[in-house]
Amino acid sequence: MANKSGQSEQVVLYDLPSKGEPHCFSPNSWKTRAALNFKGLDYSTDWTDFCDLHEKLISFGLSPNGPEECMFRYSSPTVKLPDGSFVMESRHIADALEKLQPEPSLGLDTGYPERAQGIVDQLLRTVVVPFMYRIPDWLLRPEGAKWYHQERQKLFGGMTLYDFAEHEEFSGEKAWQKAEPGMNALKDLLAEDKSGPFVMGSRVSYADLIIASYFKFLTKIDKDGDAYGRMLGFDPSFQELFKACEKWYARDDH
Repeated sequence: MANKSGQSEQVVLYDLPSKGEPHCFSPNSWKTRAALNFKGLDYSTDWTDFCDLHEKLISFGLSPNGPEECMFRYSSPTVKLPDGSFVMESRHIADALEKLQPEPSLGLDTGYPERAQGIVDQLLRTVVVPFMYRIPDWLLRPEGAKWYHQERQKLFGGMTLYDFAEHEEFSGEKAWQKAEPGMNALKDLLAEDKSGPFVMGSRVSYADLIIASYFKFLTKIDKDGDAYGRMLGFDPSFQELFKACEKWYARDDH
């Protein structure tokens, strides 16, 4: 749909597809998708494999991510806004969506999104590492899977994703021991305001979507409860938050 100036009123989300009928799986993409769903914005999805993302985003004339923003120069999520401009990186997108449609607010100025992201980053560096091979092997299309294995091996100094899955420092109980401070920090964050299931009690904010997007990702790489099940079993507040955010995760395929 277009407005009177001829501009599209729809946001386009550039997301990474899963194999088969595409579905969202990336925790970073989920932060943007959930924010779009939360705000009720009209959007469509342009599914772009890892191996094609760099070239496509360069063709739009985007400036690359800075090293403090993302380890990759070009990344998903990226959105095209109704005015034709592009925004890359989930937090920058959240800022842009808040400006595009201020209500309902994502509470970006509360300090909680930064706290939540810091905790989730810690958990991604611990719990997810031994399960990383499941991303390409379970979720990605063949070309994207091949690219993912190759690029991660370069990034990790020659270590394969299978090496991490078997390494005594990164896998099994060692990984969960390293994750425990992060899980306790998340538990404490959710306990600060007990007036509701969200970080800010009864008020939803982007902090909740950051956390719930991480949980949603864990559902994609879980086997018999070894990732998602164990994480959400750590404290009842984790499941309560995820359930309260459920409606913003219902749309994941278009």
